[in-house]
Amino acid sequence: MIHHIHKYLRLLPFIILIFLCGCKESQASGALEYEIEITYSTINVQGFTIKITESLMDNSEYYSGVSLLHERLAVVVDVLPKSEIDFLKQNVIIWITDESEVYNIANVEYHKSAQWLINNNLNPDKAKGIEIHTFNTFIEWTKDQPFMLLHELAHAYQHQYLGDDNAKILSAFNLARDSGIYEEVDRNGVLEKAYAIANEFEYFAETSESFFVTNDYFPYNRDQLKSFDNNGYLLMLDIWGVVE
Repeated sequence: MIHHIHKYLRLLPFIILIFLCGCKESQASGALEYEIEITYSTINVQGFTIKITESLMDNSEYYSGVSLLHERLAVVVDVLPKSEIDFLKQNVIIWITDESEVYNIANVEYHKSAQWLINNNLNPDKAKGIEIHTFNTFIEWTKDQPFMLLHELAHAYQHQYLGDDNAKILSAFNLARDSGIYEEVDRNGVLEKAYAIANEFEYFAETSESFFVTNDYFPYNRDQLKSFDNNGYLLMLDIWGVVE
């Protein structure tokens, strides 16, 4: 019995080494318990790194989803200033996940915090990236919110480059909120409280949509933003470095 114990004790350092190596590999990949079996393929779309859950590669929505991604990102690349686009391409990964990874939150979102992901048993590698929950939902939601991706990229730009405490954005948001102009705006023929005044982060992302492309809330475009919320319009010129 003692002989067998000594034999196992001699093996103990090797067992510990194997265990530690396994743990190190898991931590390096950012894999959490729920994602141990999930692997991703990487593709490039309009210069952006896209990581797609491999199970989606054979999905019926794969080609239409990637085609839509190409189309939307091509517009974003065309309208945003080059230096800002280059920054976003270098610093933001777009993740596309399948039903097994869907949780009860928004369909397309920017992840600020690795700790929040860890606390929710999600992959911390997705921090500072944009996650699209299934191609099918992305395709459907884009019909009503055609530039969700630009919206989320604006969140990434504010968080990573401008800073969440940017005084110019906060000042413009406070003026817009206090003016009351966003309390009732048109959205597809229905008057609603604008999403732009939810907080300063949504204000920046929503005005970026209106300024560069098309928003799903009024003001829908740059001209309407200029006449409706001139402070927001001037903020866009300043923050994004656009000269008109």
